[in-house]
Amino acid sequence: MHKTKPFRGWRLKQAREAYGLSLDSLGELVGVSKQAISKMENDISEPSPEVFLRLCQALKCPASFFYSSESANFTNEMVFFRRLKKSPVVSQKSARVMAEWAYEIFSQIMYKVKLPRYELPDYSKDFMEIDSEYIEECAINLRDYLGLGDKPIANLTKILESRGVLIARMRFYDERIDALSVIDSKSERPIIVLNSDKASAVRSRFDLAHELGHLVLHAHVQPDDFKAHYNLIESQAHRFASAFLLPKSGFKKFIFSGSLNELKSIKMIWKTSIAAMIYRMKDLGMLTESDASKAWKNYYRRGWRGDEPYDDEILPEEPELLRRSIDLLIDRGIINGVEVESYFEKDISLLERISNANLKMEYPDIEVRSNLKLSI
Repeated sequence: MHKTKPFRGWRLKQAREAYGLSLDSLGELVGVSKQAISKMENDISEPSPEVFLRLCQALKCPASFFYSSESANFTNEMVFFRRLKKSPVVSQKSARVMAEWAYEIFSQIMYKVKLPRYELPDYSKDFMEIDSEYIEECAINLRDYLGLGDKPIANLTKILESRGVLIARMRFYDERIDALSVIDSKSERPIIVLNSDKASAVRSRFDLAHELGHLVLHAHVQPDDFKAHYNLIESQAHRFASAFLLPKSGFKKFIFSGSLNELKSIKMIWKTSIAAMIYRMKDLGMLTESDASKAWKNYYRRGWRGDEPYDDEILPEEPELLRRSIDLLIDRGIINGVEVESYFEKDISLLERISNANLKMEYPDIEVRSNLKLSI
C-alpha cells in the first residue's frame, strides 16, 4: 500500500468534494462510518487495504493519487465563479477541485513541455473605483495589446492560450455553474475552466471573455470582497466581456436599423448572442429604454430566450493546449500508454474529460489501471 509515502488525507477530501459527496454518502459507498472517513481525511487513521480498494473504485482514482503530494490548492485562493445564485456550495467545491486537477495536469506537463508564457496586462485597481468608462477603456487597450483592433474575434480561446492562459472546457456536475477562473499564487499563472454543458457556443465564449475580465480587472479582489460585493464585481466582468467582444467603434459599423433581423444577420460575424448585442446597444445609447423594451418583447415572442438562431451552427471553441501537450508527451515517447495514469496520477476518464481528448481511442496501448483489480 505505497508504504514509502504516507496516505494523504486531504487527497481523500479533495476527491470526495470533486464528486459532491458528503462524509455520510462516501461512508455508505465504502462500508464505513462518516467518522471513519473524517479521521482518514484528517490523517488520524489510514484505510484498511479493503477500504482503500473501495475508495479507489468509488472515487475513480488510481491508487497513486492518494499518495501524491504534487497539488494545486485553490481552497484559499480567489476563485471567481460565474454561476446562478441558486447553485449550492457543494457544486462550487466540486468545480473548484476540477480546476485544481486541471491545473495539476498542466503543471505535470510543464516539467517536460514549454508552454507559452503568461502575458496579459494588469488593469486592476480597487474594484469600488471601477466604472463603465474605465472598463470600456481597458477593453480597448487590451484589444490593442492583442492586435485585434475593433474587428470581430475569430477564436478567443486560441488567442488566450497563445498568451499563456490555461483553459479547460469540461462538464461540471452542476450545469448552474458556467465557468470559473483563478490565478495560482505560486506560479502566478491563471486557469479558466468552462462548463461544456453550456447551451450555446456564443454564450460559452461570453463566459470566457467574462473570466478574462476578472483576470485583468480584479487581481486585488479578496474572497471576502467577492462574497460581499458579488453582484457589483460580476457586473464589471460582464460589462468588460461585452465591451471586449463588441467594441464600440467596430460594432457600430454593422448597425443601421438595430432590428432583430439585423442582429441575427451579424451574429455569425461577431459570434456573440443576439441578447448580448441588445444589452450592448443599450449600454452604448443606441437603444432607448423604450426601444430596448420593444426589442426584448420581440425577442421573447420569437422564442429566442434559450434557443437563438445559429446556436447549432456556431461550433464551440475547444482549448487545444492541454490536449496537444499530452499528445506530444505520448508521441515523443516521453511517457507511454501504460504510464499515462501513473504519470498524471489521474484516472484516464478524468484525463479525457479535462483534456477533451479520446485517449483510449487515439492510443490503444493505454492501460486503464483503475478498471483493474488493484494490487494492495
